[in-house]
Amino acid sequence: MNQTSFLTCMEIVIYAIPVYSSTICIILMILTYQDSTCSEEKGIRWVLIFYYLFALTIWAGTILFNYQSELFIYLNPLFYLSLLLASVTLYHFIYNLTASQETPNFPAWHYVPPLILCAIIFVWSLFIPYEVQNAIVSSSANIIPEYRYYYMFYESKHVMRILYLIVYVLLSMKTLWSYNLFVKRRYPADYKRYTFWLWYLIGLSIVILLVAMISSLGSHAHMNKLLRNIFIVLFIACGHVVMSYKVMRRNYFLNFSESITTSNPDDEDIGDIEPADYQTNPIGSQIERSSVTRYQRNADTEIFAPFPILNKRNFENYMKKNKPYLDPKYQITDLVEQLKVNRTYISRFINTEYGVNFNRYLNQCRLQELAILQRLPSNKNKELRELVSKAGFGSFRSYLRAKQSEEEQ
Repeated sequence: MNQTSFLTCMEIVIYAIPVYSSTICIILMILTYQDSTCSEEKGIRWVLIFYYLFALTIWAGTILFNYQSELFIYLNPLFYLSLLLASVTLYHFIYNLTASQETPNFPAWHYVPPLILCAIIFVWSLFIPYEVQNAIVSSSANIIPEYRYYYMFYESKHVMRILYLIVYVLLSMKTLWSYNLFVKRRYPADYKRYTFWLWYLIGLSIVILLVAMISSLGSHAHMNKLLRNIFIVLFIACGHVVMSYKVMRRNYFLNFSESITTSNPDDEDIGDIEPADYQTNPIGSQIERSSVTRYQRNADTEIFAPFPILNKRNFENYMKKNKPYLDPKYQITDLVEQLKVNRTYISRFINTEYGVNFNRYLNQCRLQELAILQRLPSNKNKELRELVSKAGFGSFRSYLRAKQSEEEQ
């Protein structure tokens, strides 16, 4: 294999990295879609799925453009569309994630111009001979004059991409700046944890913008181009992974400006509660809304609240009433889903209030349940293994480990 062939193979592998990362992230978003706790979360994941689809199309199209131009001709309209809508969907994602009560729904007209341009180039290409399109894609200098307008429209994608990147980077920065100030006021100690990764996405867009502008200036040495591509694809692939990870972990703050009234004075001070909690908490006090917002669906659906009213008393009442620990397979993700709270918050809450982690807290509840079962007259003649199972332990061995762990303390 000569040096040219080796570099070609390397380029294909490099261009394929964002294709792989986009595909994996799409699969992750689909598999975790049911974990969404409200329609707004589902909407965020759908927007993210489309963003990954556009990113996948861009990089798959880049591979075809460089190495299979004959096939790229058929992908060209979709490639043009994806170049523009990738910027729109990223802004849409940030817009939904940082929306407040007063924020209107994302304007659908943002999607209209790219769709119109895609339709134009698709219909126009139906009347252009295949040989002419192939010559244009191959950057041949022998373009027939009568097709020069189609050629100019085809080449406009580079200018339009730069224009869209500039516009939507600025819009995203404006939106994220207001969101950053709000979160910083509410969580001065931890706000970076909820905003830094979003700024990373903005930085990613700026890097793509710079690369697009540099690429439009002219050709570069093959090796310099290869090194530049390695940097950009790794940067983009990391962005894909970060977005999926942060969304799946709910490491964000849905900024709902709602009023919370509690029926018990003891519940008024809720402290510094973590973000990403939306629905009326099943263990909380009554939560009311002062007005109809963009997140209110109809009178029959559950209302949303920005934070759970969670304290030790309410939490223990919930655990005693529902006894979720009786399920041997019960996990912290199940509790997050039921209470509509952030996983990090509930884990920290249990650790702070009880001095143990979540699994050990469950086992303590099960040991208490077992003690209650053993005192019941109806269980007097029953074997310990049977009562251990009823108390929520998955096996007798699990019970022995939990008992030993408590005795050692």
